[in-house]
Amino acid sequence: MYQQSRTCPLPLPPIRLAPDVYRHYRQTIAQHPPETCALLGGYLDDPFLVTDFRFCPPQRQSNGGFNASSSHINIDHDLMNWIVDHEWKPSGRYMIGIWHSHPNGTTRPSIGDTASNSGDLPFFTSCLESDDSPGRNWRHFLAPITTFGSDGQDRLHGWVLSRGSTFPRPALIIIDPVPVAALADLAAGGSAFPLPSHISRLVVSEQSNEALF
Repeated sequence: MYQQSRTCPLPLPPIRLAPDVYRHYRQTIAQHPPETCALLGGYLDDPFLVTDFRFCPPQRQSNGGFNASSSHINIDHDLMNWIVDHEWKPSGRYMIGIWHSHPNGTTRPSIGDTASNSGDLPFFTSCLESDDSPGRNWRHFLAPITTFGSDGQDRLHGWVLSRGSTFPRPALIIIDPVPVAALADLAAGGSAFPLPSHISRLVVSEQSNEALF
């Protein structure tokens, strides 16, 4: 029987950001040193379109500090569940992923430790396995990662972990639909809409050929 190789997966649809989602990203994760994070929300009948973005604080520690550093962040699970259950679900929206920042050079989700549910991939996997949507229709965890270059410019890396998969797959990140203001400004040769300098026509990340093994 033919088996698809891990090194030659079928391409994923791009991660599509509503304009307000990208604007909120620019005002939050893109402005702070790593690591920070945000919940991504949307509708499961269009699971690669991000309609909601909620910048979230890390979990509080017993000493009053936040459980975060330049190399890790533990999200506040109570707040996460509250947003999902009381803000999004009543209107048919669900959590479809988490966007977070990494130290420079760490462009992929961390492998982590499954036994302790620590690190990116174990946490993302547990979220998918805990899906309580009707028909358990949440099948793809969107996991964009931001890193920062030596010039301070943010770089976006799109990743998706599908239910039942061990490894995430790279995906483009685009703004959709294209904001009218951005179209008018681009047509005039300007750049008033806050897009990073490395954007090519409103595609905000490059397709990565990286694989995680």
